[in-house]
Amino acid sequence: MNTAEPRTGIAALPRKARTATRLLWWRVLRIVALRTVLWRHYQTSRIPTWHADAWRLRLSFTRLTRTLASAISGHARQRVLYSVPFKPYTHERPRVLHAIANLHVGGSTQLIFDLCRDLSARFDMRIITGALPPEGTHKGVKVTHVPHGAASRHMQRVVAAHKPDILHLHYWGEGDTTWYEAVLQAGKAQGLTIVQNVNTPVAPIRDPAVAFTIFVSHYVHETFGAGIEPCAVIHPGIELGRFEAPRTFDDDALRSIGMVYRLAQDKLRPDSIDVLIDVCKSRSDIRAVVVGGGPLFDSYVARTVAAGVRDNFLFTGQVPYDRLPEYYRLFRLFVAPVWQESFGQVVPFAMSMGSAVAGNRVGALTEILDGADTLGASPKETVKRILELLDHPGRIAALGERNRARARDAFDVHHMTAAYGEIYDGLRATLDVDA
Repeated sequence: MNTAEPRTGIAALPRKARTATRLLWWRVLRIVALRTVLWRHYQTSRIPTWHADAWRLRLSFTRLTRTLASAISGHARQRVLYSVPFKPYTHERPRVLHAIANLHVGGSTQLIFDLCRDLSARFDMRIITGALPPEGTHKGVKVTHVPHGAASRHMQRVVAAHKPDILHLHYWGEGDTTWYEAVLQAGKAQGLTIVQNVNTPVAPIRDPAVAFTIFVSHYVHETFGAGIEPCAVIHPGIELGRFEAPRTFDDDALRSIGMVYRLAQDKLRPDSIDVLIDVCKSRSDIRAVVVGGGPLFDSYVARTVAAGVRDNFLFTGQVPYDRLPEYYRLFRLFVAPVWQESFGQVVPFAMSMGSAVAGNRVGALTEILDGADTLGASPKETVKRILELLDHPGRIAALGERNRARARDAFDVHHMTAAYGEIYDGLRATLDVDA
């Protein structure tokens, strides 16, 4: 007697019908995805242009053609996101294995590649990661992919195969805690020297096996890591030469505001764009430049349309790292409408280029700016601070010079990598003494 449950839905169809249905559904999904991609390219190709007394969007067919061609060629060949020059070193070097839950575009990945670029002559740098970037690839560093959910035995085999002298965890916890715990256990099982970077506003790993902890800001250390020893605060550095103050800004830079972020909820909220919207509603002559792509892109565009200020907004979508300076030239006032911030390199980028910065008074922003006079205790107050600055272009220029000097004093990437090198050397010296 057949006691199997009767099939329902697509499973109840004959085999050929099921196959045809699945193919049709797959094509529908592809059409929907294509429409979304085309819509986003269309939105990023609409350029605000000043006409007598108002901004008006103009469709740039040149930009639309270029971005579509780039997207098509990107499917044919993966774009290089981060890279370091390959050098065939012949001398033995201590090995550092960096472990990070994903190697997507962002400050933590940038920090690792900065270390690999500046310290590879002294240390053999390698990376293991739980997720590779979907939009491109990295070059110049050996990367091993250990997916989330992989068996702990597999993680132990991968870590052991690299034979690291130092295991460097770039920790951000949250939904990736299990992956980091697997790396930590593999390092402990092999008796490795373990360094921890705390790159986001989360509680660090508190384990005796962690030999040294590095915080990216005093804010993260004091708020989440009080009592952890030994430790150090090392601010992420930036390439000052790449983000130099331009000889001239865009003609409309003084009546423009801009933000440069991954449009996702790790730092931004769905209503974070409202700060820029409210500024444009108060001052119709202001242009807002939004640099970045991500899950919030579509809703941000929709909110500007609903507020009646879409013509004031330039949405660029995701921009390659090496082209960021040309977009920072479009505005003199950077806006940081974030809800949390452990450090964030996009603000020092703006500072180094001589821009003023205004935003919400949260996280490490006061520390980065060395002051809070341009930060608001609420989004409403942040809008007020922005409008006050826009009414006083001389103050924007003065703050820009102040920010530029601070960036050069505090955020040089080579000073940062040298500090990491000293920590690695110190740990290696301790091991040699113990041996």
